[in-house]
Amino acid sequence: MNFKVGFVTMVFLWGTMAMIPIAKLLPYDAYLLTFVRGVPAVVIAGLLLFFTKGKVQLPSKNTVQCVLAFTVAAFALFQAIIFWGPGLSAVILDMAVLVNFVIAWSRGEKPNKVQLLIFAFAIVGSFLAVRGWSIEGFSFFGLVWSLVAMIANGLFIECITKGDQELPVQVFWLGSGLALLGGVFSFSTLGVFLDLSPRQIILTTILGVTTGAMNFFFGFLAGKNLKPVTLGLLVLGVTPSILISSYFILGTALHADQLVGVVVMITSLAVFKTISAK
Repeated sequence: MNFKVGFVTMVFLWGTMAMIPIAKLLPYDAYLLTFVRGVPAVVIAGLLLFFTKGKVQLPSKNTVQCVLAFTVAAFALFQAIIFWGPGLSAVILDMAVLVNFVIAWSRGEKPNKVQLLIFAFAIVGSFLAVRGWSIEGFSFFGLVWSLVAMIANGLFIECITKGDQELPVQVFWLGSGLALLGGVFSFSTLGVFLDLSPRQIILTTILGVTTGAMNFFFGFLAGKNLKPVTLGLLVLGVTPSILISSYFILGTALHADQLVGVVVMITSLAVFKTISAK
């Protein structure tokens, strides 16, 4: 494992997820977005294997677990957003590293105080950044789906740190899982792709390649260089990256409390990086 490589990889991963706001400029629901993220990963990973004379191997047990965990996390997150919006859904998803803390504890690897403190500050920042209190009302099903998404995401983080197949193979099957999930739930609306303008086609390609194929490659590469708890904490950087990019891509206003949250999250991760690199 190499922390510096893993950290740089995570910075690139934050950059790919910063393209998510592009989805607001396109006529897609959550499941079409899942399909758009999955298909480019299948195509690009498949072509890479073809040109390097590799093989699309059957997924190993670990790869199957990764695919199942990620697709469940994606489905549950979309369901949570439907029930009580993106605010608290995002905050609870950010708590996925709690799963990694528990698993590490069960292995006798007690998380240190610095990790716990960084996590606490980052979650407070996340709550402020996404305005977690801005929901119309409490939803039991929203909470349940959010917890399912959190647990599944934590298990996915755990899985990718134990990858036992080549990156293109892992990306191919992860993309296949998302494409299948999105395709099944949005089958009746796939015809929307026939009516896209040239500009929308370009935006769709950018969205799919960055938040799909590139994101998955960086995710699996980070998993090869970081421990689960470290990876889980660094994933928290996705939230401020999306909020900042929303300002530039969509012109979305960032309120003072959100800016404070973003600063708290970035500062927490910067401190964590500095300490971990020593």
